[in-house]
Amino acid sequence: MKRIGLFIILCLWFTTKVRAQDTLVPMRVKDKYGLSNFDKDIKVKPIYDKVNFSSRPHYFIGFTKKKNNRFVTSLLYKDQVIIKNKPYFDYSIYDNLIIGADTTFQKTIKYHSIFYNEKMQLYTK
Repeated sequence: MKRIGLFIILCLWFTTKVRAQDTLVPMRVKDKYGLSNFDKDIKVKPIYDKVNFSSRPHYFIGFTKKKNNRFVTSLLYKDQVIIKNKPYFDYSIYDNLIIGADTTFQKTIKYHSIFYNEKMQLYTK
């Protein structure tokens, strides 16, 4: 009985450790943000002025401020940049389809671009 209990505890500990390494969180280094795991291993270099969680798991939006005080964004999936330096404030993500959303001065949302990439099939499954 003790062996079974020890086996279960070891399985739970190992499973938790592996899952914690897969999870990325925003991490600040000086005045820039990147992504790291819970062990503080940097997976995405801190080059962004701000990093937000997206509405889908494992997706992040990195904001970079330009000289005209406007932001461009990059869409990150885990530790890969999927879309880089676009003038969108948010992305709607559906299986193999990504819609970049921009805002106008009237504060209404205007959908600009639809990105379809066959490589997304590798990322979203």
